[in-house]
Amino acid sequence: MARARQESPAPRIAGAVRGGALLMAAAVALVLAGCTGPSPEAPRDDPDSVALRITTATGGGRLDADDRADVESAIGAVLSQYVGAAYLGDHPRSGYLQALARFTDGAAELAARDLDVLTAAGDVEFSSVLATRLDTDLSLYVVDGDALGATARVHFAFDATTAEDTPQELRLDGRLMLTPTRDGWAVFGYDVTSDDGAALGEDGS
Repeated sequence: MARARQESPAPRIAGAVRGGALLMAAAVALVLAGCTGPSPEAPRDDPDSVALRITTATGGGRLDADDRADVESAIGAVLSQYVGAAYLGDHPRSGYLQALARFTDGAAELAARDLDVLTAAGDVEFSSVLATRLDTDLSLYVVDGDALGATARVHFAFDATTAEDTPQELRLDGRLMLTPTRDGWAVFGYDVTSDDGAALGEDGS
């Protein structure tokens, strides 16, 4: 099991920061659980993969229904893009940097060093990867009717097949911290653990 934890400064945008600071609170088809109205659907990288499920755990009640749906949809699109580029799609492959496309510049620079934790990159080459669990609990930080930040607690699992046709489970658990930017919502920090199902060494590392 491996862990990666990084946080870059959240970019400030006009009208999105009150009181001089942005405060964070704990919080590829898309199914928005617990949200009103129809759920937008993002493209799946593989029809056999499960859908991403988002449940707003806290903070959603401070937004009106339309604003909440817009925030959930925007954050869901960020997570959908990340999962598709980090795990799904064509295999084998060596390029995983596209998984950081919806990270802030500072977070992407840090995350590029942690691709072996944040994606399916690593020493093992896969021939296929399917998502079996894509659950997200979302906490929103809302001030005066504006969503100023979010924490996505993710529990992702994947069934992978190695190039040698050996089944292997991949898991990613932890938090992705998001902030609104001029270009939409983006990940600016993360604290996650990954498990590739491989046996640990004798020293537990």
